[in-house]
Amino acid sequence: MKNFDLFVDEIVNSWRSDKFEGLNGPPPTNNREAGDNAENYISRKIKKSLKGYSCKKSLGSQTPADIFAIKKIDSYWHIMLIQVKSSIDKSKIVILNYDDKQKLNAFAKYLKRELLTSDLFTRYKNSKIVISTGYAGVYYNTKTNRNYLVKTDYFNLFRHKISQEDLKKIRPKIIFTHNLS
Repeated sequence: MKNFDLFVDEIVNSWRSDKFEGLNGPPPTNNREAGDNAENYISRKIKKSLKGYSCKKSLGSQTPADIFAIKKIDSYWHIMLIQVKSSIDKSKIVILNYDDKQKLNAFAKYLKRELLTSDLFTRYKNSKIVISTGYAGVYYNTKTNRNYLVKTDYFNLFRHKISQEDLKKIRPKIIFTHNLS
């Protein structure tokens, strides 16, 4: 999708200027490097494991979605929004609570609305688009200096110009994609 990177930057700035916050408010600066490391790992994993997806990180984790991934699949575009949580203690990787999931889903609806009104996407307004939300939990092993994906989850799906019949076919593929493998 042409201009996707520009659109992600635009939506992040728009979300911030509308005074929305990411999950759990502004991120603490001492966790920024660890979070960036985990987000980079998930971006690389998506590009390697899910062939054809392009990824963009949310600048400074300023939205509920840390990773924006996109791919044209058959006759529709899939935009995957992922919240990444990480820890050096496998048992302390944050799992999103109900409110966090609702914020991520609200952001997906916001992104859909902005996508359909953005000047960057006038040529895609009549395209079939699926936006999905999910989660990735990453464990960073300090002994090996490696990240490990320990948990993924799919939350919700939002559609534009996709029939209920097509949705029945698409949904299992989208849910599977959120396994990130």
